[in-house]
Amino acid sequence: MREGVQPVGRLVCELHDIIDLDNESAIAAALFRRVVGSTAPVVVVDVHSSLMTSNGLRVLLRLRALLLERGRVLWVVARQPMVRRVFRACRLDRTLRVVATPAAVRDHCPGPHCSDVHHLVRAAPPRRARRRLRDAVSRAQDGGGTR
Repeated sequence: MREGVQPVGRLVCELHDIIDLDNESAIAAALFRRVVGSTAPVVVVDVHSSLMTSNGLRVLLRLRALLLERGRVLWVVARQPMVRRVFRACRLDRTLRVVATPAAVRDHCPGPHCSDVHHLVRAAPPRRARRRLRDAVSRAQDGGGTR
């Protein structure tokens, strides 16, 4: 980026997976790679999952710290009421900018940051989940016996 040039736009990272011990490092790495590779002054993490774990909160707080060091802003779109409740219960709605819809980000952050660049952040299913899925498929093909 050239000095004096203002970056335009918001980087929107869609997060569909529930972040847990099995996939935390993979999702954090993918998310941080997207954010570091972008010059957008506003980063929006759009959480589509219905559950927010302590691992997910930790990833978002680490991302916020990284962005603050670089003079950038993090917004979290928590689409599910239960996820927003987790942020409120932990009082992280005071630390993170948490809204219910992407439109709310545009309402709070108008102006030259109105164009969005979307990225889907996904982790590969954990090894155990892939194994369980493979076993379930093979059981279904063999006639559907139970365990």
